[in-house]
Amino acid sequence: VASNGRSLANVGEHRSSEAVCLAAVQNWGLALEHAADEMKRNETVVLAACKHDGFALAFAPPELRASREFVLSAVKLSGKALKHAAAQLQDDDEVVIAACKVNDRRALSLAFASERCRGDRAIVNAACKEHGYSIQYASDELRADKDTAMIAVAQNGYSLQYVSDALKNDADVVLAAVGHGFQALNFAAPALKNDKRVCLAAVTANGRALQML
Repeated sequence: VASNGRSLANVGEHRSSEAVCLAAVQNWGLALEHAADEMKRNETVVLAACKHDGFALAFAPPELRASREFVLSAVKLSGKALKHAAAQLQDDDEVVIAACKVNDRRALSLAFASERCRGDRAIVNAACKEHGYSIQYASDELRADKDTAMIAVAQNGYSLQYVSDALKNDADVVLAAVGHGFQALNFAAPALKNDKRVCLAAVTANGRALQML
């Protein structure tokens, strides 16, 4: 199982062994599905699974997914674990912010937060400061908020694609975006793609931007 976690499904009584289950989930987090029930309640095993793949929390029992202390530990290992946390924890400011701070190039964590959290300026700004792409999961109001957009594009210029159409036509936001990713020019409003200041910022960021002008 150490070289193929999926094989945990085929090891019979060894699915009750902590050592065997740990080896399996460290290779493939979702192997937790095939662990014996007592191992799905084993916090060490479940956290190891979440470290490899946060979605493994789906196979933990309800009491663990509803434990604030445990879920906080899980999301600090993988923000994706938030998807399978109990609803009240998806609406917990500290838990959501902790999930959003974890390195995740797809910036998925905010997508699993409650609607209230996705509309909370402090939470969304904290998420965007870590991963600009998080803005795609924010409320419509915050995707149209200039301050929040500026935080997102400063972290990742390509986040411009997820802000409101009005902000794609805002020179300040677009200038900040192309300065942190010249190809963000692709997402600017047509009028700004030909703006002298925007074009200069894009070329200054990367000379290859000339090919887009």
